[in-house]
Amino acid sequence: MALLPNQAVMDLLAALGYVQIDGDIQSFVGDYFVILALGAHIIEEESMKLKMLTMSPEDRKKQELIMERQREYKEKAKKDAELRKTL
Repeated sequence: MALLPNQAVMDLLAALGYVQIDGDIQSFVGDYFVILALGAHIIEEESMKLKMLTMSPEDRKKQELIMERQREYKEKAKKDAELRKTL
């Protein structure tokens, strides 16, 4: 008996660059570091959404604030990088 992942897992693997060779075997093709780091980030974001479902309201508010600050920081860093390219 083999463990079969649901379709969402298979879609994630395909998005990360895995190619299905046969029914049980998949192989990774692509830029390891960039793609896998992106996949790790996506998984972390989605798992945090699940973790937040079990948090107390206070902890959830704190986590939402942390996540908002992280988004703001990334947007600022992106704008700064674009500004440096134009200079």
